[in-house]
Amino acid sequence: MAGHVATAACTDWATPANVVRAVHVAFGGRPELDPCSNRESIVRARHNIRPPRDGLEVDWSDYATVYVNPPFGRGLAKWVGKCLETQRRTQIILLLPAAVDTEVWHESVWKWAPRVCFFKGRLRFLGAKASAPMACAAAYFGFRPDLFEAAFQPLGRVVTP
Repeated sequence: MAGHVATAACTDWATPANVVRAVHVAFGGRPELDPCSNRESIVRARHNIRPPRDGLEVDWSDYATVYVNPPFGRGLAKWVGKCLETQRRTQIILLLPAAVDTEVWHESVWKWAPRVCFFKGRLRFLGAKASAPMACAAAYFGFRPDLFEAAFQPLGRVVTP
């Protein structure tokens, strides 16, 4: 269910390799949990949740590091809400559309993420024939924003909201 192109029939695009490398660097290794995994994923988290299981139903606070590349679209707010519920107990990197004018951004990302990376150019998800039709960002929730910033700086502009 990761990284979705809104115009595609498929909703399980996998995270590009350069983003996966940055996630691994920011976390000091593989994430402990990927609640939005799929068969093509190269994230290689220690624990992967794949359909038909629902990653929203898992207690993320049992894991020190969580990488979230949720389905983009109407359900995105639920995934962001889960990040906010868990962020005081774990480190989370969330990939999402850079729709900075939306309620999700104003009420969640801008208020709670200590760092956000806006990627240079459009991401090309694994298996996609073209780049994503929208800009994307990675939001960090946790207590080591310095490591996130160092890892993601080569991929775009890292800002402190």
